Amino acid sequence: MPGMTHWQHPKFFAFFAATPSLQALVGNMLADAFNQPGFNWMCSPAASELEVVVTDWMASALQLPEEMHWRSGLGGGVI
Repeated sequence: MPGMTHWQHPKFFAFFAATPSLQALVGNMLADAFNQPGFNWMCSPAASELEVVVTDWMASALQLPEEMHWRSGLGGGVI
């Protein structure tokens, strides 16, 4: 179909995984196993929810203000 992105086509080279560590390798294997393009909530609600949780963890780890968290404020981020 013209105008469509064919994710499973052998000539689709838009994503190149970088696995310089064991943790990156395991994370990449898990992401590949789910095969969920996390564009938005409608496309993959589970991946979007996981992104919200992880960005809140990162905001807490970096001791950012509560306004910059997804759950408690208006902030958030994108992985």
